[in-house]
Amino acid sequence: MEFLKDLRGKNPVPAGGSASAYTCCLGINLMLKALRFEMVQKQKDAELESSFLGFRRSIERLERDFSDFVCQDGAAYASYSKFVKIGDSTLENESLGNILTISMDMVARAMEVFDWAGRLNSVLSDSFKPHLLVSAELVNGATRATLHVCRSNVMQISDELKRKIYLDKIAMVQEEAAFRYAKALSLLTD
Repeated sequence: MEFLKDLRGKNPVPAGGSASAYTCCLGINLMLKALRFEMVQKQKDAELESSFLGFRRSIERLERDFSDFVCQDGAAYASYSKFVKIGDSTLENESLGNILTISMDMVARAMEVFDWAGRLNSVLSDSFKPHLLVSAELVNGATRATLHVCRSNVMQISDELKRKIYLDKIAMVQEEAAFRYAKALSLLTD
């Protein structure tokens, strides 16, 4: 709840990118909850337990990465704001590039969450499918929101060619994320 207090606070950070990363953390933690409950129910099966432990470690790594993105995004935006305020255009552009890199990395990692939702669908009991669906929906919303923030940030770039390259890359990433989300959703609702 501390993050929510900070989000509505008077400081400029955290903001949209951090909120998106936090939303991904919520989705991933719900996925982990479903996996943990399934592990408890099937703990007598040693082969499944070993697989589940591997799954859990990989998904926990994703959650740690998104927790880091929450902080990285806020720090990157704070640096950008500082350089805008002092009028250092070189460092301002560098900071803006850093923000965009963090955001695009976040979307790339979010696509892995969609893959995990689909993969877990085949090993978890049907009673946990709603958790996986909610996870996928949260991460999808966060991914789309991140790409909106990216587009907005790209509009700050004065070089028209560089701006177009970024916008084209964002469009490609958005298409890939939508495909992987749809694939997961198809598996989860089948």
